[in-house]
Parts: sequence; structure tokens; C-alpha cells
Amino acid sequence: MIDKLQEVKKMKSLERNLMGFLYITMGIFIALTIYIFFPLPLEVRKVFFPYMAVLSMILLIFGVVILYLSFKECRKLKKFLFLVGISSLGPFIFSLLHNLFYGLGMTYPRFEYIFMQLHKISFIIALLVSPILFYITAIGSIIIVKKEKRVSQLRDPLK
Repeated sequence: MIDKLQEVKKMKSLERNLMGFLYITMGIFIALTIYIFFPLPLEVRKVFFPYMAVLSMILLIFGVVILYLSFKECRKLKKFLFLVGISSLGPFIFSLLHNLFYGLGMTYPRFEYIFMQLHKISFIIALLVSPILFYITAIGSIIIVKKEKRVSQLRDPLK
């Protein structure tokens, strides 16, 4: 009985940590999306660039943490959290691949067609697919957690 209570406490603390990381990661991702996609004056962009660079590094770290925590989950939430972690790392990884393929296309003109196609695909994934996937899976994760809380409260109203 005591082991069961300790396991429940451990799961609740993991869930609280996970939701905290998820909310902070969503906030950072929203700030970066606004900075990248909305037209801001050049002076504003110059002022906020160092902050956005730091937020990008924090996003990478939180993406790795969420990815790690997703492996500890055993529910339906595991798939969503895995996709949240991957999609938060996606813009960084695919931006690097975009630059790598572009450089290889310029260096090896014989394979330029293949590398140019890969560079375009990785650019689209970095700028469009990863952010959309992040928002969908983050919102889905929050919905699943809220739904599970509501179901557990209906089963045991004394909690």
C-alpha cells in the first residue's frame, strides 16, 4: 500500500514538472514565432536579438528535457510529448541541414540538383512543419493531461 502511494506521488510530481516544462516551452516558442514571423522594425529586432538567441538555447534544452521525460511516461501522452520534444528541436536541426545541403550543393556542382532539393525541403520543415507540429502536439498534450485529471477526479472525488 505504501509503495502504491509513493508511486502515485512520484507520478504526480513528474506530471507537474512535465507540465511546467511544457508551458514554459510553449511560451518561449510563441515569443520566437512572433519575433520571426511578424514584421518588426529593424531597431526592435536588433534590441531583442540577444534575448531571442538565449531563448532559442533554452528552447533546445527544454526540448531535450521534454524528450527525456517523454520516455518515462507510459500513457497515451508519451507519443505527444515525444513529438513536442522532437518538434522543438526540429527548427535547429533542419536549419543546420538546410545550410549543410546548400553548402554541399555549391561545393559539388555535379550533385547540385539533389542537394538543392534537400536544402529546400529542410528549409520548409524548419520554418513551417516543425512549428505547426509543435503547436498541435503541445495543445494535444495539455488537452490529454486535463482530460486525465478530470477523469481521475470523477473516479475518486475525494482527491
